[in-house]
Amino acid sequence: MNTWVQNNKNWLTKNYDITHQYGGKNTITIEKQENYHPIAFIQENYAQILAEADIVIARSGANTLAELGHFNTSCILVPYPYAAGNHQQHNAQEFIEQNERSLMILDKNIEKDLKKEQIEKLISKTNSSESQKQNNSPVNTIQHSFLK
Repeated sequence: MNTWVQNNKNWLTKNYDITHQYGGKNTITIEKQENYHPIAFIQENYAQILAEADIVIARSGANTLAELGHFNTSCILVPYPYAAGNHQQHNAQEFIEQNERSLMILDKNIEKDLKKEQIEKLISKTNSSESQKQNNSPVNTIQHSFLK
């Protein structure tokens, strides 16, 4: 997922404010730029970041899904492919069946399947139900959580 963010950072930051939780161990270069805020681990204001995000790209562990469900946050779920019993993929499947503002993309397919149009479609769905959330930011926010 980190590689996908790096490969797509230029078009993402033209239209979105990106908070990128990339994890402590990383093999790619993380450089700050306008509208891009890399954080190894979000330790403060995590709930606020989730609540304010227009869309979250995340793994699909049970805690992450509970938090996304609580805040009714649109999301793209990328299950961790090495999770025991493939439980993250099962979690994601259950979640997206109950949430029309979510979708699942397998980790092995993220580079070819996660496209700008999908993100814009979810943002559009989010914005059409903005009466549930107030966001005074002139720029949409994408929260990328790299949770393990």
